[in-house]
Amino acid sequence: QALVQTLVVWLDMYPEDLYEPPQFSVLHQLLDLAQAQLEPGSSLELRARQRLQVFLARDPEKEGPFFKPQPWSVVFGNSWPGAQARAQIAGGPLWLQDLAEEHIARQLTWMDADLFRRLVPHHCLSAMWRKRGPRDWAGTVHNTATATVQQFNAVSRRVTSTLLWERWDESNRVRLLAKWIGVAQELRLLKNFSSLKAVIAALQSNDIYRLSSVWARVAPDRLQTFLELARIFSSEDHRLSCRELMLKEGTAKFADTVGDDDRQLQKAMQRQLAAGSPGTMQGTVPYLGIFLTDLTMLDAALPDELPGGLLNFDKRRREFRVLAQIKLLQSAANCYSLQPDPAFVAWFDTLPMLSDEQSYRLSCKVEPASSPKRSPLSSGNVVDGDTASLTSTSSQPQSGGSQESLRRNGWTQQRPWQSTGNLQSMMSACPPPTPPHDPDLKVIRVSLDPTLAACQGSPTGVNQGTTLYKSILLSNGDHTPAVVRTALEKHGLEGDPDEYVLAQQLPDSEIVFPSSANVFYALSTAHALNFILRPKKSEPSSPVSTKKSRKPFQLKLKLPSGT
Repeated sequence: QALVQTLVVWLDMYPEDLYEPPQFSVLHQLLDLAQAQLEPGSSLELRARQRLQVFLARDPEKEGPFFKPQPWSVVFGNSWPGAQARAQIAGGPLWLQDLAEEHIARQLTWMDADLFRRLVPHHCLSAMWRKRGPRDWAGTVHNTATATVQQFNAVSRRVTSTLLWERWDESNRVRLLAKWIGVAQELRLLKNFSSLKAVIAALQSNDIYRLSSVWARVAPDRLQTFLELARIFSSEDHRLSCRELMLKEGTAKFADTVGDDDRQLQKAMQRQLAAGSPGTMQGTVPYLGIFLTDLTMLDAALPDELPGGLLNFDKRRREFRVLAQIKLLQSAANCYSLQPDPAFVAWFDTLPMLSDEQSYRLSCKVEPASSPKRSPLSSGNVVDGDTASLTSTSSQPQSGGSQESLRRNGWTQQRPWQSTGNLQSMMSACPPPTPPHDPDLKVIRVSLDPTLAACQGSPTGVNQGTTLYKSILLSNGDHTPAVVRTALEKHGLEGDPDEYVLAQQLPDSEIVFPSSANVFYALSTAHALNFILRPKKSEPSSPVSTKKSRKPFQLKLKLPSGT
């Protein structure tokens, strides 16, 4: 009975899994199972037969893939032609001068929230889109996660294009830059972290960030607002990370401040209260790239199957935790009560999206790159247009999307988490910079002992004074032999784990882990998680017996000689 209920839920909630025209082999197998094992007219048989009839009557060319969004002409109906006409006479970026910052933020939030509510959480799993099986999902299923990526890129590139418009003079460009900072602050109050990140990423891109003469004329309070908002996505260690902030505010009625340093956000909230408009309860739109990073790293670090062909349920459990967080935020996104403006949507779609080459060329027209430039927001580093690259600690991606780097005339253009729409290529190219936010996971770095690397001829040992580490995802059930075995595989070596010693390197000593140790709980989190692997024969004599003992293990703390 439990199996039948599970199959019925599968038929009702995930019909795209069973859409395999023209044979529909899985549906026919379910029908055969119901007819052979269950009574005639069972719920499973009826649901499977009904689903088969729907699939046979479906026209793929007319209806398109599953989850394909409707065009704006269908969403807005009769009001769409008038909105398009108004957008045509708006004058492109000129209309931006007449739009209120709050109105821009609310319209961007409406578009982002609509996409996020329609997101299918399991579409974020890279396993669904990688080419490991016979099923080509891209032919029958529209990737709703890619649609979110495309919207993020559209916002970021259109912010850049409006600031680099050739018809602006410097005064207009300064006012527009200040306006986009104000829009970012309104997005923060609306708890729209997706467009907030997109706007901040655009302002931190080299093409905009290098315009020192423009930044120098921006009001100090606006610069302070920009720095406060950029710090949310920075790689620095703050009391609340972007992830924690999103999850905290996902169930809150209003935006909250990160800390005492967020003075501009506090002032904005006080102005709302003073005006007698505390605001209505807002939803939350997260920066999806953070969750894509977690899922990508889990998929790369943990196998789908265990030895013996068993499913790796531990991996599925960890992925489910991430997807559950996405679903929680999706329910929070339903709290928005925003009304769309068809004219704004049509106008936004008409704004150009410049390529990296085009935006850099326009940026150089605004401010030539022949002489060294010092950004008004930099930490004192002089940027030379011929030899240096302009980067920002705040622009490093926390999301785990890919970074596109293009070197042009000595400049390195970096745009966080941009994609051409292919989610799988974006995720596969993305190096996971941080471990998943999971209390049962840690990332350690393991190097080889110099003698071991030399004896084995490993290319991953010490080379010209540089130690090469291999990163290993550590779970709370990993004991020393499993970690040693993984480290050997990472370094391209073979051998018996019992013949090696694993030790964590401390500033003045090291911790040696016996074979019975649970490395996850035994390691020291007060220091860097740097480990070294060496053969036992090179290990000095140890007071710990190699014989099996029924007593709990004790870690050996090796102190340097003479102490």
